[in-house]
This record gives sequence, C-alpha cells and structure tokens, in this order.
Amino acid sequence: MKKRIIQSILVILCILLTISYAVAQEGKILRIMVYSPSLEGNLFKDSPDRPVTIYLPPNYDSDPGMRYP
Repeated sequence: MKKRIIQSILVILCILLTISYAVAQEGKILRIMVYSPSLEGNLFKDSPDRPVTIYLPPNYDSDPGMRYP
C-alpha cells in the first residue's frame, strides 16, 4: 500500500513537471502587414494591405537552417 502511494505521488509529480516545462516555453507572436496586388482597386475600396498574425516557436531564431511548415 505504501509503495503504491509513493508511485502515485511520483507519477503526479512527473506530470506536473512536464506541464510546467511546456508552459514555460513561449514563442513570439508577430502582427505584420501583407500587400495583396489582387485587392488593389477593388470595388469595395478595401485596402490592399492586410494584417496577418504569425506565431513563431520558441527556438525559431536559434536555428536558421530549420524549416517549418
């Protein structure tokens, strides 16, 4: 019984440590403007510049050779 309690506590501790590590990693969120030539001069007079939000993972700047989808 005592062994089972210790195992349960260790499993819960491992889960909590894994969750805290995953939460600690923060990426970057960029908001940029993208120009769309196909929207230029449209009938609704919408701007051809569109805001785009981009999420970059935490290690994005550390490895320039890494490719992301």
